[in-house]
Amino acid sequence: MMHCQSCGSRAETRNVTFNQNIGLLVIRFPSVVQGYLCKRCVHHYFWKMTGISLVLGWWGIISFITNVIFIAGNVGTYLGCMTMSNSSRGR
Repeated sequence: MMHCQSCGSRAETRNVTFNQNIGLLVIRFPSVVQGYLCKRCVHHYFWKMTGISLVLGWWGIISFITNVIFIAGNVGTYLGCMTMSNSSRGR
């Protein structure tokens, strides 16, 4: 068990990367969360970043293509973390 780099709890962690894209017609605003996260934080960041990408990531040709890749990667990472233990210990 390691400490989660987001919430600090002592729990099983995985090294994950979640990407987010906000696309406008001619510009895009990508964001990334990366680190060793516990299952609770994996769940939080997956839904936050993927949800924003699902709503705001499609507005532009490059953003559309990038968003498909980001969402697929986020879903793959999330599904790969579903076998993690839910148990955690406080700081």
